[in-house]
Amino acid sequence: MSDINFRIKILRDHFAKGNNSDFASMIDSNEANIRNYIKETEPRANILVNICEKLEVSAEWLLLGKGDMLISKNSIENEESIEFGLKSNFELSPEILKFLEDYKSAFNAIQTIQDRKIEILSKNVRSLNMELNALKTAKDN
Repeated sequence: MSDINFRIKILRDHFAKGNNSDFASMIDSNEANIRNYIKETEPRANILVNICEKLEVSAEWLLLGKGDMLISKNSIENEESIEFGLKSNFELSPEILKFLEDYKSAFNAIQTIQDRKIEILSKNVRSLNMELNALKTAKDN
């Protein structure tokens, strides 16, 4: 379990009394994802943003373990657009922005690799289907 997974567990326990389903509904996710986030899976950037926005959790605490867990009402600033087209009620430090940029880049790279694998597998399936149909035709003749 990484530090961020542990902090998500802390949040689940704090906000939902340990209930994965309740916590999932608070951050627009599902129970299975929460289970995975607590075990090992790194959450996507949109989930991290949802946690921070919907629960008023400090992004710096969530991502880096620094500072207070909850944003004090005094530190909440006017809404402003941040990178990735997401709205936020908190100010992001340069460290957080860099982390999110790196996270997004890594996610996009993984997505590209997965898309390519799907494309290759689809071609292989089409090829195998053609071979299978050819074999069936040969057998029938």
